[in-house]
Amino acid sequence: HQKKAMQYVQLPLANTGNNKDNELSTRRVPGGCYLTIEGPSCSGKDTQLTILATNLRKQGYLVYVTRQPGGTAVGAAIREVLLRPDLRPQHTIKTESLLYWADRFQHHETFVKPALAAGAIVLGSRDFDSSYVYQCAVRGLNETWMDEVRHLVIGSFAPTRTIVLM
Repeated sequence: HQKKAMQYVQLPLANTGNNKDNELSTRRVPGGCYLTIEGPSCSGKDTQLTILATNLRKQGYLVYVTRQPGGTAVGAAIREVLLRPDLRPQHTIKTESLLYWADRFQHHETFVKPALAAGAIVLGSRDFDSSYVYQCAVRGLNETWMDEVRHLVIGSFAPTRTIVLM
């Protein structure tokens, strides 16, 4: 059986009617809800996001599914740079980290925060927890440096809840 590719949403929030799955949504969450799922590759993040989004939409909620990196047009371009095999050996760990943080800032400011303000539930595949795992724990980047960048880029903004799959 063939695995179905996850469909991530990149919609202008002022015109949420373009999202067929959300056309009949009437329920909003005051202040919104940002739930992220973290976990290693192939741990089932996309499967769980699909199941959760489907069930919440059936209950009438406005739901967006997104990912980092790549949840916006700018993020998609950054993702391409990060994933290009010919460039990977050329950028330092700090350059890689800053690219992820640039994507995250763009994503939060232009997609997540406006969706939350509209009362949506935003379901995300990854956020900053992945940076701490992959850049600090795995690749040895200084966690104090990462904390300083995080504070500078996103301040205290964080997902409402994070689920970690193993």
